[in-house]
Amino acid sequence: MIDYRLRKVARAAIVVGLAAAITSTVSGGTVISGTMLADTVSTRTVLTPPACTNDVASAPSLPGIRPSTLPVPGMPFGTAILPGGRYAVVAVENIPGSSVALLALGSGKPRLVRTVPLPSAPGGAALAAGLAISHNGRYLAVTQSDFATTVLSVAKLLSGASDPVLGELKDVAVGRIEAAFSADDRYLFVSDEYSNALSVFDLARALRAGFSAPGVAVGQVRLAPTVVGSVLSPDGRYLYATSEAASNANSGNGLLQVVDVARAERHPAASVVAAVDAGCQPVRVALSGHGAVAWVTARGSDALLAFSTAELRTNPKHALLADVRVGPQPVGVVLTDGGRFALTADSARFTAPNAPQTVSVVDTRAALAGRRALAGTIPAGMFPRELSYDPLSGDVVLSNYLSRNVEVFRFRPPAGPSVLAGATVSAGR
Repeated sequence: MIDYRLRKVARAAIVVGLAAAITSTVSGGTVISGTMLADTVSTRTVLTPPACTNDVASAPSLPGIRPSTLPVPGMPFGTAILPGGRYAVVAVENIPGSSVALLALGSGKPRLVRTVPLPSAPGGAALAAGLAISHNGRYLAVTQSDFATTVLSVAKLLSGASDPVLGELKDVAVGRIEAAFSADDRYLFVSDEYSNALSVFDLARALRAGFSAPGVAVGQVRLAPTVVGSVLSPDGRYLYATSEAASNANSGNGLLQVVDVARAERHPAASVVAAVDAGCQPVRVALSGHGAVAWVTARGSDALLAFSTAELRTNPKHALLADVRVGPQPVGVVLTDGGRFALTADSARFTAPNAPQTVSVVDTRAALAGRRALAGTIPAGMFPRELSYDPLSGDVVLSNYLSRNVEVFRFRPPAGPSVLAGATVSAGR
């Protein structure tokens, strides 16, 4: 069995040509992140999103990549690299108190600079989860699943100030997982796993009038159950969010949903503009540089899926472009080298959570062309969870949740033809 599952097209095949400088729609094809699909949706069959599966793919480790690890005081969850690439931040989950760890990069091995305790409610653990950095680099948002979303000053965090915490954004939601800033950094969107919603906060008002001021909590975008991943489009117009299930009664595939940001900022209840089947338990989403392709980890399908964002909004049935088998239960996903490769954190959280795992490296051009796309793997610890990437240095920061460490490696694209060996294997769920 092959390690990709892109179905054959009906009359005209999807022909992918590399076009480095192409950034707009051209006659006869659709441009997707520097590639051109010489096809229209009317000339190809509809691809079927994958169901839950026990099969995973394997491939050899890529040579020349030597990860370094750093223990942290708890279980690391979200990671982010600060602008400039010299520092990274990690959300560290712990009981009784979670924290943010500041790491120095660039010396071959990461160094722990400081940890900052996060607020918590009386009697509550306030577990740290996802991270988001504002576009202007001034603010860090940390979601705390059972408490609030805490906002910190990046400048104070870097300077060593005793309390970089600016305040907490709170509403009635529970299960906060990921956060995303609006393009102008005025609003913050938080995915609420157990409230089946996306919370909208007016951060500018919070900073001006106080975090508990009326109007800071704008409202909620109602989504399908178990909302987890979210990402803003490069132009700031849309937010893409994953839900692990399509409905409360549905134990099968979940959804990738599209939210109109302008509507969400004013009328959250009427801001969902599209939704599409995104495989079994879709959990994270990343966008190509121009936002033309959404890459989704379908954890229960052991797969990385590619969707055309234009088709998502206009013709969702034809949005699925590729389906790549990766390692067990992928969670985090990040694009590297201008979108040339996608890395997935293969967590194995349901099959082998206490064993070392890998990061899968996917050749995105091969995936979109319908070729074998698993280019290799990189060693990881137990339950690798989230990834972040610095395009200047090539550094990747990975949280190994159950190993209680952070892994850093410099990603080097595979030399020459992709390493495409590796058979699909079975893994008990």
